[in-house]
Amino acid sequence: MNLRAKEILDLSATATAALISRLPDGQHAVVCADGGAEFVSSMEFSTLVGLASVCPDCTMEFASNLACVIASGQGGLVVRTHVEGKETVRGWNVTPSGVDPVSESVTYSAYTTDAVTGEFVPPEDGVTYAAGFSLSPPEA
Repeated sequence: MNLRAKEILDLSATATAALISRLPDGQHAVVCADGGAEFVSSMEFSTLVGLASVCPDCTMEFASNLACVIASGQGGLVVRTHVEGKETVRGWNVTPSGVDPVSESVTYSAYTTDAVTGEFVPPEDGVTYAAGFSLSPPEA
């Protein structure tokens, strides 16, 4: 395995683990896609009191697929969290250097702009659009 491939796998594994461990309690649907949405991967899991209920094989598959998106050069990652009848959507940009959080306004814009026409699409009722958060490892 070349050094860049190992680095990409490490980035994706770190980002996936951070995402699972840092999301609030609730039901989560995670989707990552390359910039052309030709490659899409998803995973669902729940967290309660900081503990995640997630299939280890699903986690490994998602991290591997996220590595493909990182290697593709551009893409996105979104999480839709359901908690007591409320939904929150968060977003991240996926680049060759990793997974970077986007602001609340960027997340909102992504969900209210038609990908084909660029036209405004009304926001979903009851959905809060939020900024992503760092998926980098804690600094030692």
